Amino acid sequence: MTDPIQFLIAAVIYHPAAPYLVAVLSLGPLSVAFIALDIRVRRSGPRNLAKNRAARTKARPSPPVPTPVEHLALAAIERVPVLDAPRATLLERLEDVVECLGQAQRVLPDIVLSRALRIRPEPGDTAMNAATQRALNRAGLDFGVFSYAGNLDLALMIGARAEAEDDRQLIETALERAGVPLIRIPLDAPPDMLRTRIRSALSPATGLAMAA
Repeated sequence: MTDPIQFLIAAVIYHPAAPYLVAVLSLGPLSVAFIALDIRVRRSGPRNLAKNRAARTKARPSPPVPTPVEHLALAAIERVPVLDAPRATLLERLEDVVECLGQAQRVLPDIVLSRALRIRPEPGDTAMNAATQRALNRAGLDFGVFSYAGNLDLALMIGARAEAEDDRQLIETALERAGVPLIRIPLDAPPDMLRTRIRSALSPATGLAMAA
């Protein structure tokens, strides 16, 4: 008696379409292998590598960012001069001259104009006043001679300073309207020059203050 399984195998093998059937059956494993290879290549591509790297980086917890106070608590802090050597020398000369005048005044450097002058509020001019006050915030004096009460008595600008024309006009107009004299001095001005120019600039203001 013939084994049914052997008979079926023999029928398949010796059938005229057997080579085609074998070829079709062989395509299955080859297709699976090709698809697996394609998936692996796609996963290892530059774009996917970048995505995988980003995902790993995202998953990894980042170290906490210190606050400014925490950073300062560990940082090395050093003092730096707020004036360069020539301006520091000029400030020292100005202080000596003003002290010798005996008017109870002091010299301060790098004055923001809006700290010493302000626009008196007027009804209906709120927006314009605010715009002009912002302009004063950007303007500054090299030095200012102040009374001990904190009022600006004299403005000093270093003559070689390159100011924009708008800033120059703004400073001069504001000081003129406030009744504060302005003098321009060279950076290397000798004490005699400073004494003469400061005394002549302050005398009218001092006389008016005493009369008031």
